[in-house]
Amino acid sequence: MSERDELETGSQPNESRGGSQTTHRRDLLKAVGVGAIGLSGLANATGRVSADQIAIEDWNDLRSLRLGQDNTLVADLDIDTPGYEEYIEEPAGGWEPLVNSMVTLNGNGHTISDLVINRPNEDDVGLFGRLEIGGIENLSVRDADITDGGSVGTLIGYGAQCSVVNSDTTGSVSGGGIVGGFIGRAENGAEVRDSHTEQQINPGGGSVGGFIGICARGSVLNSHATEPVDSSGSGKTGGLVGDAFEASIRDSYATGAVSGGDSVGGIVGSIGNGGTVERSYATGAVSGGDSVGGLVGFLGLGGVTNSYAANSVDGEDGVGGLVGSVTDFNDFYDFTHSYGGCQG
Repeated sequence: MSERDELETGSQPNESRGGSQTTHRRDLLKAVGVGAIGLSGLANATGRVSADQIAIEDWNDLRSLRLGQDNTLVADLDIDTPGYEEYIEEPAGGWEPLVNSMVTLNGNGHTISDLVINRPNEDDVGLFGRLEIGGIENLSVRDADITDGGSVGTLIGYGAQCSVVNSDTTGSVSGGGIVGGFIGRAENGAEVRDSHTEQQINPGGGSVGGFIGICARGSVLNSHATEPVDSSGSGKTGGLVGDAFEASIRDSYATGAVSGGDSVGGIVGSIGNGGTVERSYATGAVSGGDSVGGLVGFLGLGGVTNSYAANSVDGEDGVGGLVGSVTDFNDFYDFTHSYGGCQG
């Protein structure tokens, strides 16, 4: 078996919604940091809800998540679920994004569908506009239609010190600023793992990523994005993450075509301040202006290990099969067991 075959076989994330539920919950609770929440408070693998949990049965319940409590979906939510007309159809801007701290939401294997948000003059837009010191797990958000003027993601607009585990999104998302199919901006210890998106990404005015727009001091583990990303001239555009600052991306991949202005990469547009990509790959065609790479557009003080790009790359200046360009004072070149097959 070749090095590339070993990498692809070993790094491809688990796309099932299963996995080690107990491990996921321990990580979730660790990220939340709420001592009052125990493992027994989360829904077990059979989907039953214990007496100390808050059951989320409809849009009315979702609108009123309890702080410091185990909020657990016990049914799918869609256009026919009570509360949809009041909270999504009637308001001019659709769903008003949740703003929460110290909140956990266990999707319990259920789906939230038909989410509509149209708030082009607002920042931090998504199912959760802001989520700090909280967590989401085992949740699908399907067929969402979201428009925003600032930081926008289907699941979370802005997330800090939060954990998202075993979740996925589909639909379309667009905005005038930072745009991510899954999360707009994730920072300060935010961790996303075992998750994926099949999200149509429309032009943004800032950093744009198929999965996360900006990941700063956070991590993306065992996750992927599959749809094309077109930022129509914006800088820092990536198939998975637009801008990765002091961030870690591991065991992840992106397969959609990526196009933008400067700093455009198949998996990350720009890496800075010690950010790393490990055991990851990109296969979608990449095109842009300056600093265009099959895997990473611009590398500033960072590293790429055991990763590859197998795609065509087209740009004007600073074009590479693996990395488009690096900063002049970069003394941390780590391209161990990594390669790019630039075509075009």
